[in-house]
Amino acid sequence: METVTLSRIVMKFTPDLYPFLKPKELETQIFLRDGLSVLNPKDVVEIVHQSIYEQQKDTFIH
Repeated sequence: METVTLSRIVMKFTPDLYPFLKPKELETQIFLRDGLSVLNPKDVVEIVHQSIYEQQKDTFIH
């Protein structure tokens, strides 16, 4: 198991997404069962999507 920040994942696999993420999202700790080396692009997109969802799920839109 490996723990990394979302910013590390984004910078390694999809750096073009970095400017679109909030600092709090980028600081999210991600626990990878099999480590960073086995991620593929589909995994990265899912991790980014889920991280954004987790950060915004308690936000109310008025």
